[in-house]
Amino acid sequence: MIAQNVNGGEKCRCYPPRPAHVALRFHIHLSRKDKLRSKNLPPVWPEINFGKIMRIFLKTTHGADARGEFDPRTKKVTIKTGSVLTLKLNTEAAGNIQQNFETAKQALRNGELKKLSNGRYEVLKNIPGLSPSSASVIVTGKAGSGWRKWRLANGKLLDDIRKFPPSNAATQVQFRSLAKKSESQTAGIPPPTTPIPPPPPPVLPQNLTCDDLIEAVVKWIHCDPYPRIYNNNYNLVPMPGARQVRGWDSRIQNYAYAGCRFVSFPHVYYFISPIIARLRRLMAPIRWNDVNGPNQIRPAILHELQNICETIRIWGGVPKKRGGYGDAWGVLKSAYLGDHANAAPMDSGWTKVASFATDGRHNSQTIWDSRVSTSVIWRIDRILNQNELLPDIFPCLAALQVVRGRRQSGTRPRDLCHHWPSGCTWPAHFAGGAIIRKIVDVLNNPANNYPRMPQPNGQAGNWDVFGVGLVLFMDGY
Repeated sequence: MIAQNVNGGEKCRCYPPRPAHVALRFHIHLSRKDKLRSKNLPPVWPEINFGKIMRIFLKTTHGADARGEFDPRTKKVTIKTGSVLTLKLNTEAAGNIQQNFETAKQALRNGELKKLSNGRYEVLKNIPGLSPSSASVIVTGKAGSGWRKWRLANGKLLDDIRKFPPSNAATQVQFRSLAKKSESQTAGIPPPTTPIPPPPPPVLPQNLTCDDLIEAVVKWIHCDPYPRIYNNNYNLVPMPGARQVRGWDSRIQNYAYAGCRFVSFPHVYYFISPIIARLRRLMAPIRWNDVNGPNQIRPAILHELQNICETIRIWGGVPKKRGGYGDAWGVLKSAYLGDHANAAPMDSGWTKVASFATDGRHNSQTIWDSRVSTSVIWRIDRILNQNELLPDIFPCLAALQVVRGRRQSGTRPRDLCHHWPSGCTWPAHFAGGAIIRKIVDVLNNPANNYPRMPQPNGQAGNWDVFGVGLVLFMDGY
C-alpha cells in the first residue's frame, strides 16, 4: 500500500487532510526517503482545465442556486441568467460588502434582476466582471471567500485552482488532455441524467459457502451504481444530477472524506505512506512473542510508537483522551500477533492503528469502523434475506458486529433484516479483517476479470486491504 515515488514528477504543493500537521506537532521524524517521496507528488486535481472558460455553480441550503462561468486568465466570474439569489437588499450591509450590495441594487434598477414571491431574486441578464468573492456575496448576501464557495462542474472547489496551478507548459498540456475526459463526464452544471436503478441482491445457489457469499458481495458492489459526491461544508453530498459511476475502480477514484474540506484518494495514500513506513521500521526488530510489556522496550522507541498511534487517531478524527504507553503497546502487539493481548482496548480509533500496523502483512487488518461495518453487514444481510438464509450457518460471520458510530450521519444506521450484535471489539475487528482479505483475493483473481486497483501515481496494481477499505468506507456512508 506504500505509495510509489513518481520519478521525474513535477514538484508541487501538497495539501493533505487537516490532521497532517500532527506529524510536526508530535515530533514524528520522517526519514530522508520519506521526505523525498513527499516532494515528488503529482497534481491532486489533474482534471482541471486551465485553458478555457470553466462552468461553476454555488448552491446553499438557504435556497441560493447560482450558475456561472469562471475565466482562469482574468480570474473573473460571470453570474449566469436563471440563477437564484438569496441576498436581502432591504437590509443594511456591512462595510466590506456594501459595494457588492450596490452592484446588486443597480442590477435590480436596470432590470437585470427580478424579485420573486419568496423574497429571493432571479437573474434575468448575465452579471459579468465579478471577483469570486464579490459574486458569492451577490448570490448569498454574506461575506466570505468566494474561492471556497464556488465549485467546478466536477464538484471541486474553485480554490483548488489557486493551490494547484500547472507549473509549466508540459503540465498544462497534460491538464488540458485530462480535462477533456473530465468535462465529457461532467458536461453541464449539473448534467441532466436519470439515476441508474440499483440492482437487487444476487440470488445464490444452494449449499453455498462463505467464499460464495463474499463473491456475491463483491459482484453486487461492482454492479451497484454509485453517485458522485462532493464535500459541502464537511458534509458529503451527492452532486446534483451528476452521472453515477460503477465498478470498484471508479468508486475508489471518487473517494471523499467529510472531516476535511477536500481530500482525495491520492491524498490519503501520500499522507499515510510515510507514517506506515516509519511504523513498520520501528516494529520490525521487536520480538512480539517474547516481550510481555512496554517496560521491556527502549523508552525512545516506545515514545515514538505512542506518538505515531496518536497521530493516526487524530488523522481518523478520534484523538485519545486518556491512557498511556500501555494502551498503544497492547494494540500494536494484538494487531501484530492477530490475537487480543495485554488487555488492549479497541474502538474506532484503535482499529485504525491496528490497520496501519499490519499493512502489507499476511494478517492485514481493515479499519473496522461504523462505515466499513455498515457496508459489509448491510450487504450480507440483504443477500441472506433475499435467499432466505440465516447468518448462523456461516462461521465467518459469527464474530461480526456493527459499529454504531459516534453520531448518525449519511445513511447510518441502516435497517437490517437479521439481528447483528453491535460493538467495537477485537473479535469483530479480526473477523472484519478476514472478510476484507477474502474480498481482496476475489478482486485480484484474474479469472474474475475485475478492474485493477488505481494507484496514486496513475498506474494500476493489485488490490490491497486498505484500498478495499476506502471503497467500503464510502459505500457505508
